[in-house]
Amino acid sequence: MEEIANTNIDSSETPFLRRNFIGGLWHGAFLALGMLLTEEMLFDKDGQPLNPNFGTYIIPRAATMPATDVIFVQTDEPSGPFGAKSVSEISIDGVAPAIASAIHDATGMWMRELPYTPKRVTLALAGGGAGIF
Repeated sequence: MEEIANTNIDSSETPFLRRNFIGGLWHGAFLALGMLLTEEMLFDKDGQPLNPNFGTYIIPRAATMPATDVIFVQTDEPSGPFGAKSVSEISIDGVAPAIASAIHDATGMWMRELPYTPKRVTLALAGGGAGIF
């Protein structure tokens, strides 16, 4: 898997800021992948967490993250101060629909419950293979 994170920035942003924005975009993209593919808080019938630590709450690790390219598109934003806009966490927004679409293209199913784990996809396929799960 490869991920491409892109965002638009104002043309007045300096090369120094662009280099720093790359880290923010990676951070947002990796947050989204964790939320979509691995992270799930589980609770018992009394509302107590069943996975209260990082040994049982699965988060992505650097070694498990896909290669990510960052692309900047320069635009003008007159409503922001000095043309500034949100840069880092905006990269979260496109990941969920991209992965949901990829699962749909491969299986014919629209997954609606996060995270999209292999177990959930397999169970949905076993339950009919088409529709919304």
